[in-house]
Amino acid sequence: MQTVLKDLQTKFPDFHLRVGKRGTSIQRLVGSQWVKMCVKHGSDYHRCWQCKRLRAQESPNVPEMMSIQNLLQEMKRRFPSYNLKISSRRIEGAYRIVRNYGNDPKSYRICLPHGRLFKNCKQCIGSLPTLTEGENAPVRRTAVRRLVPRKIQQTFRYMREAFPNAKLRIGPTGKAIQKKITGGNPLWVKVCAMHCKSIHSCKVCRRNGDYRTHKRLEMEPVLLGMKRRFPDYNLKLTSRLVLGEYHIVRTYKEGGRTYRVCIPHGRLYKQCTGPNGCNQHADKVRKKRNFEKKRKRDVQRQKVRKKRRVQGFTLSHTNHKSGNQRNEPCDKK
Repeated sequence: MQTVLKDLQTKFPDFHLRVGKRGTSIQRLVGSQWVKMCVKHGSDYHRCWQCKRLRAQESPNVPEMMSIQNLLQEMKRRFPSYNLKISSRRIEGAYRIVRNYGNDPKSYRICLPHGRLFKNCKQCIGSLPTLTEGENAPVRRTAVRRLVPRKIQQTFRYMREAFPNAKLRIGPTGKAIQKKITGGNPLWVKVCAMHCKSIHSCKVCRRNGDYRTHKRLEMEPVLLGMKRRFPDYNLKLTSRLVLGEYHIVRTYKEGGRTYRVCIPHGRLYKQCTGPNGCNQHADKVRKKRNFEKKRKRDVQRQKVRKKRRVQGFTLSHTNHKSGNQRNEPCDKK
């Protein structure tokens, strides 16, 4: 958010700005109070009429709300002991029925036929095409949740407010923010936080290099601490950004190559695995590779067995009198 703050300070030089306490918004000093600022128009976020107009256009239409209200009343009759309500936002393209549990302040989606927690109902997840609640709702299976760094979550919330017309998401690795491009290949590209453009084609970021300089300055104190802890290691920073960050690498004397090391332990990053290791993704990749190798070996063995298989033969009725009798040739005189 510091790079976003610098960009807004150049855009609004007369304002006194700062990053909010939660790190997800930019605040402006009005009198003696700090208020949340609309990063697009520079006014109070809650009083910006241009943003309110955009939110009103995205509000649900009357027939959709009537249908979901009737559905909610029907679910309350079937399950009177449940604390049910309508979700405050669209989930997979439509508003859903959610349940609030007594020991949890959050609300969770439930399935309509059984009233169970939707992500735990195997029957509904296995037959999604017949159980969709809305006509425009996309049909997809629930994915495994991934751990997303807090910094990426904060940047993603900021970009959704700053660029409401762009279709954004957090990448599959959880380390970058991607934007959807219609008719492009690839369809989702990594974008910069300041301008919401492709990080490889954004001319502003490539010219000034403020983002790269800021990232390198952040990692230099970490590099000095690593050199004090491991004085025998030949350590340095990578010459380019890797997944949006500069990493610490070690040069080995044997091969003369550089490999990434983990900061807490100083080990080779790809070998730092286990329950307390830094590279938790390595075990999954290793299991997947072993599974693929085993599958290829099984396929190869089946092919070899088919080639070695001998064609069977049947005995004639005259010679096949009993199970223990052999088919011996007879001499004709």
